[in-house]
Amino acid sequence: MSKRGFISSRQAERTLLLVCIGVAVGLLSMPDAAQVRVADALGAFTTEPVMRLRAFIREVGRVRRENGELRARVAELELERIGAARLRRDADRLRQAAGLAAASLGALQPCDVVAYRAGRLPSLIKIRSPRPLVWEPYQAVLAPTGLIGRVRQPVGSFEAWVELIASPDVAIGCEIESSGILGILRANDGEFRLEMVARDAQIVVGDRVLTSGIAEVRDAGPGGRAEAGFPPGLPVGVVTEVAAPPDQIFKVIRVRPLASLTQNEVVFVVTRPGAWYLPALSPEVSDSARAVADTAGAVAGAERGAP
Repeated sequence: MSKRGFISSRQAERTLLLVCIGVAVGLLSMPDAAQVRVADALGAFTTEPVMRLRAFIREVGRVRRENGELRARVAELELERIGAARLRRDADRLRQAAGLAAASLGALQPCDVVAYRAGRLPSLIKIRSPRPLVWEPYQAVLAPTGLIGRVRQPVGSFEAWVELIASPDVAIGCEIESSGILGILRANDGEFRLEMVARDAQIVVGDRVLTSGIAEVRDAGPGGRAEAGFPPGLPVGVVTEVAAPPDQIFKVIRVRPLASLTQNEVVFVVTRPGAWYLPALSPEVSDSARAVADTAGAVAGAERGAP
């Protein structure tokens, strides 16, 4: 039985050798161009399965790493959500103790961007809601990364024109997230500046700029309507340059918007301001959340390794 198997194995080797010799002789008898094409085809035929297997193994490893990172991020976000809910409860208790109404939860309505007002720097976009809305003047409009504008003119129950923050007519009451320093953000030919900030204010590049909820004071005239401010806590931009010219009483602060003003397909209209207008968690809360996540991961790992 084993002898027949041995003979069969030797015969298979001889057959394979003869096939290789025949292929080599055939290649040598072909023209040079044909030899290259046939050799490439044979190489692809023999190596493609191996390459596919290697690519599949690499892809599986990448997916597993990404799943692990996503699981860790979800756990961290859940801890931050719990911390934020605790902070909101504490804030509500303080408001009630002071005789103020508890803050309500906010609400957003997603809308499609259906048109841009033509121009080098568009200042108006038209948005469409999938359901009818009661549009209100100066409702804040957000992109996924930050504030982009405000409702300017409703067009029926489903559509409205939105004035972007790049418009020269828009002045936004803002504050520096880390220090609470107030200023007015305006755009001039696509450049954003935070104005009315004193020379001695401590502001550094990288500080995040949020809406303060304080409107710019303007004379609305007899029977006129004063301009409304944005709700507080909306992310607007990041400080990119800070200067204190000797001939000016205010700092020169340039800001880069967090949201793109020209590449949005979906935006969100603030239909009900609320307690979710909160700045990012403080470093202490974030660090404690990460510490809890690390401890939970260590405990889980120990349980998996236990016999």
